[in-house]
Amino acid sequence: MQLDVNDNEKVDVEIQLLKKDNFKNRLIYYMSKLIAKQMKRGFKYDELKRVVIVAIIDFELEETKDIKEVETVWNMMERLKRKRVLTDIIEIRILELKKAKEMYEKDKNNEKGTVVNVPGKSRVKGGKRNNGKKSRNK
Repeated sequence: MQLDVNDNEKVDVEIQLLKKDNFKNRLIYYMSKLIAKQMKRGFKYDELKRVVIVAIIDFELEETKDIKEVETVWNMMERLKRKRVLTDIIEIRILELKKAKEMYEKDKNNEKGTVVNVPGKSRVKGGKRNNGKKSRNK
């Protein structure tokens, strides 16, 4: 599914349930297509819209085995100075369903009532979620 966000960002959402050897190369291909589609005759490079690939997967990637977070974000950055990003015009976000399920099960069984942290939402501790607000246990 491809989306235009605020007329300055192109987003491609991919859902992959089965592990395929070519998965990462396919993400690069989809990203490249979104970039190439923007380029017409007389195109100015400073008009290039940001391209984000969101991959929702139900398998483990070798590159993320040691990362506990559900979401990983991949950018183009310098190899030795990993915090130095060359450009933010491209980004790949990978959401791992297996880790989300594990986190949900852990939180569901947690007596403290912790809810999985979702970007843009607050974390709730010590009570049940009530429309994003903390409720008091009586």
